[in-house]
Amino acid sequence: MKHIQRLLEKQALEHYKRQLEEGFDVVLPPEPTMPVTAAYASSTTNYPIEKAQIGVFVKNVLQKHGIRRKVHIIVLDTGAKSRNKYIAKNFRDLGRDHTTDNNPWDEHGHFSFCASQVLGFNENPIGPLRYPGVPEDWWSWSGEKLLNRGGSGMYSWIASGLEHAWDTANNLQNQGHAVIITNSYGGGGFNQEIANIFKDFRAQGHFSFAAAGNSGNNGVNFPGNISPDDLGEILFAIGAVDRNDRVAPFSSRGAGVDYMSYGVSNLGCGPGEEEMRTGSGTSYSTPFAVGCAALLLGVFPEIKNMEDLEHVLTSGATDLGTPGKDNDYGRGLIRMDKYAEDDLPGENPDDPGDEPDEPGDEPDEPTPEPEMPLRNLSLQTQLGEIFHVKWAVMTPAQAAGLGTLAMEPQLIDLDAPQAAAYEWKSLYLRDVLVYIETDKPSAQIEKELIAFLRGHWPDGRRGVLLAPPADHQEGGWACMHFAKMFAKRQGYQVYGIEAKCFLQDSPMFVQVESID
Repeated sequence: MKHIQRLLEKQALEHYKRQLEEGFDVVLPPEPTMPVTAAYASSTTNYPIEKAQIGVFVKNVLQKHGIRRKVHIIVLDTGAKSRNKYIAKNFRDLGRDHTTDNNPWDEHGHFSFCASQVLGFNENPIGPLRYPGVPEDWWSWSGEKLLNRGGSGMYSWIASGLEHAWDTANNLQNQGHAVIITNSYGGGGFNQEIANIFKDFRAQGHFSFAAAGNSGNNGVNFPGNISPDDLGEILFAIGAVDRNDRVAPFSSRGAGVDYMSYGVSNLGCGPGEEEMRTGSGTSYSTPFAVGCAALLLGVFPEIKNMEDLEHVLTSGATDLGTPGKDNDYGRGLIRMDKYAEDDLPGENPDDPGDEPDEPGDEPDEPTPEPEMPLRNLSLQTQLGEIFHVKWAVMTPAQAAGLGTLAMEPQLIDLDAPQAAAYEWKSLYLRDVLVYIETDKPSAQIEKELIAFLRGHWPDGRRGVLLAPPADHQEGGWACMHFAKMFAKRQGYQVYGIEAKCFLQDSPMFVQVESID
């Protein structure tokens, strides 16, 4: 399958360049999708919903406050409606075709896939697409077709689609809805008329998200690159991270990136009635971020505009990369458990957390820690310089004398007589991430890991023999052997390991990973 994926990526890139050369203003980024069977879709795990901790937010916040405002999402893409039955629930046929196709149906597939990301709470026979425990009647969605069946568009089509979406949003707002639009297309230019329409959206109290693009270090694409003004962000540009919370190699980088969401190997819908696909791109991380924002807007009507939403999202974003806003991760990753840690402003009179305690009142019962579902956990352990791994730099003659011992990393005791013959170097471990499946809290497993390290790595008196030429990168790989050994000895299935190490007598960090 990987060879087919590479072929699709090559064809998508060629199509992207050809469409731009033919004069289209915006073109879908090269994001090939792979068809999957319904059986596969029903048996796999839609990891973004789990990684974004939707269930934690639903249990600790939504079920506490309830839905207090209806939300409508408008998907502006390659269709105004889709034939896929899995995303048919709560669809409102309010949009229209603004292209020269003269056909509102999604014939490309991008619209259907994006809609399935923002509608993770949709009811359908394929369970992994559904948000857990969310009511059915508080949200609705519609589409506007501003890209043709080939995935390309003109500024005039986009302007027409945005203006029609604006009229729809105003009408729904008068009915008490919050409205979000999601835009997963891009180009290398800039159009002031379209930028002004996005400003009008913000001025009316609506919410706009756009894909940052798949241009890597070449910067954020239009319309994601519309800069903030004196009133703040006009729209939010969303990048993509993978299941390990690392920025995807394709995700556009630059000052215009606002937030990150999950967009690598996502499960979604195609344009056919029961068609399922998997795909990667900021086109898909963006509507997933919109779905998360919709939950916040539905529970907290106190979020009245883009400025309010920016404050809430930034306050709870998981900061990754360089501390603060950076060109890779923006302000951080949108994860819903972060918005379940504190009680946001509310008007629920039955919520004792919103009322100040009176003198003599009994203290509130502590909120029980939510049960941890069976899922992948990332264990991050700040180990400082307590544990380190030493490895030997051997000459080819020494390696030959060891025979098969030098073919793979071998753990030895530094007190062994043979250790004195080699030049030893050290790496100090700083962070260890172990991806396993368990229902235990991460803090408990972290304690187990530290106890294991102290029992098997006393005072750092352990070493690793590596075949020449041995360098710090190979030493870093060896650092993960004991973490894998720990997890497997504890009976956990290991899905992947990462280690961040500090090189002895150098400020350089080494980051290595191993995915089983």
